[in-house]
Amino acid sequence: MNTPRNDKEFVDTAKQSFDASVEQLDAATLSKLNQARQRALSHARQPSRRYAWSRMAPAAGIAAAAAVAIFMMQQPGLDNTVMAPSTASDFELLLDEHELDMFEELEFFALMGELEERSDVG
Repeated sequence: MNTPRNDKEFVDTAKQSFDASVEQLDAATLSKLNQARQRALSHARQPSRRYAWSRMAPAAGIAAAAAVAIFMMQQPGLDNTVMAPSTASDFELLLDEHELDMFEELEFFALMGELEERSDVG
C-alpha cells in the first residue's frame, strides 16, 4: 500500500525524469512544441459555434414562450371564462344513493356506450 511519503517520492522522481528529458530536447522539437501550443491556445480563445448557440438557447426559448403567450391572448373566439369551483350540491349529487348504484354498474354503462358508438358508425 502506498503511503503519502512513497507518493511524494514517486512524484518527485517523475518530475525529475520529466525535467531531464525536456532539457535534452533539440531546438527543432522545442520550436514545434511551442508552435503546437500556440495553435492550441488560439483555438481555445475562439468560441465555437456550438458554444455560441448554447448561450442563445435560453433567450430563444423565452422569446418563443412570449410569442406563444401573445398569440394565445390575441386569439379571437377563445372563451376566457373561468369555471366556478365545485359546490356542496355537486357532492350531494355524487353521494346520492342512485348515483352510487350507477358507479357499481359502471362497466355496464361503458359497454352500452361502446355499443351505441358502434351502431352510430355502422
